[in-house]
Amino acid sequence: MLPLDRISTHSKIGILEGWEMLRQGEKKGLAIIYDAYAGDMFRVGMAIKPNSSYVQDCIHEVFENLWKYHSGLKVTDNVKLYLLRSISNKIHRDLAGNVGRIHGSHVNDFEEQISVDSYEFELVREQGNQDIRRRLMEAYEKLPLRQKEVIHLLFFESLTYEETSSVMNLHLKSVYNLACKAISNLRKSMAVITFFCIL
Repeated sequence: MLPLDRISTHSKIGILEGWEMLRQGEKKGLAIIYDAYAGDMFRVGMAIKPNSSYVQDCIHEVFENLWKYHSGLKVTDNVKLYLLRSISNKIHRDLAGNVGRIHGSHVNDFEEQISVDSYEFELVREQGNQDIRRRLMEAYEKLPLRQKEVIHLLFFESLTYEETSSVMNLHLKSVYNLACKAISNLRKSMAVITFFCIL
């Protein structure tokens, strides 16, 4: 059974050592990586396709391939990013009928900076009104697939825009654009609730 909660018993050095052990063909290295990041992979997979058994199967397939092709793995200083990109790519390939990732169009004339530290997500981070949090999560669940994924990676996994760009295999400006659209959609959904909260 997959450990669905984040396991933080391994330091970054331990993770990198585990990755090197995996590259050398030691199963203990695979176990270290699995224990550390299977939970993160599960949450990202569920944000893309909310089917727990399917996501668990995808995670197992990713780790089976890691073991099968361990000798060809490259050195990395960010194992988590590598694995999140792997699970994202695997699920998107399946959803696209194994044809490959469908890339969003390149965004032209986009502002250099977008602030997405919105009032709505401050509500999620606080322990306040449960009804507001529930309604916000309902609005989040209704977002289009790619918008939901970008919000999950940025806010729930706390990835940077650059890391999110790598995981989603999109241009950085496309990630900014998706985040902007998602925040805009959430604000529209939460407009009435936010108004009453401000009062």
